[in-house]
Amino acid sequence: MGPMARAPPLYRLSRMLRRIGTIVLVAILLYVGAAAYSASQVRLAGLDGNGQVTTAGENVTVVGGISLQNGGFLGISGVELASYIWLPSGTLLGVAHSPTVTIPPGVNATVPVTLVFDLGLNAEAASLLTHNAELPVESFANVSFAGIATLGIHNSMNYSWGAPFQSLNVTPQVPTAQSNGTVAFPVRVSYQNAGLFDEVGTITYTVHAASGMVCATAQLPIDTPKGTGYDTTTTVYVPPSCSISGGTVDIDYTGNGLAIALPPEPIP
Repeated sequence: MGPMARAPPLYRLSRMLRRIGTIVLVAILLYVGAAAYSASQVRLAGLDGNGQVTTAGENVTVVGGISLQNGGFLGISGVELASYIWLPSGTLLGVAHSPTVTIPPGVNATVPVTLVFDLGLNAEAASLLTHNAELPVESFANVSFAGIATLGIHNSMNYSWGAPFQSLNVTPQVPTAQSNGTVAFPVRVSYQNAGLFDEVGTITYTVHAASGMVCATAQLPIDTPKGTGYDTTTTVYVPPSCSISGGTVDIDYTGNGLAIALPPEPIP
């Protein structure tokens, strides 16, 4: 029997290309499968807003974090997170954004976000100064695995807001007539600091008659660390021409960079 004839060159080339194509196809399918599996292993947690706090004007800025777990085989590139925080009425209170980050495979990373609370936005936002609240938060992220798979993920939760002047009471006490014709008017100021920052500053309260006339004013220096309370009584002297019944006590706080009006208190 003579020597086996070799296949023509074109046939050998086409067979080699088919093999290479099969290998490339299998590699692509494996990579796409790894990307799909990695996408299924991404977990987005809610906003942790207990980080560094700064204050300015009527704004409280919190640097918090959102946990993003990459349990897959591929790294996540170009991740940017956004969280939207709402007042209980549904009014948007603030938006938190993160820098763009990359998360390696198998890593549970905390992505920093900066959230600004505008407490001067409206009366409901101002009530957060004196009332704790559960605020709805929605967090979003678009994650990409080397451009093969892109996934939009979403998380809803409540953010527990602690009021810096929780349960504020500015309580008028029983007035006492003085020999000079004025009326001694004791005022008790009390609250709990359930907020994220220590309070060092001044509370100024102004007593108004029902007509709006200013009857008296007083300033109270405060130094109330977070998690503690404040309770003190001071006396102001009201002229006899000023009837305080049915009036209000207006309260302002300045300190820590804040300059903000607290909700007024009615006088019975």
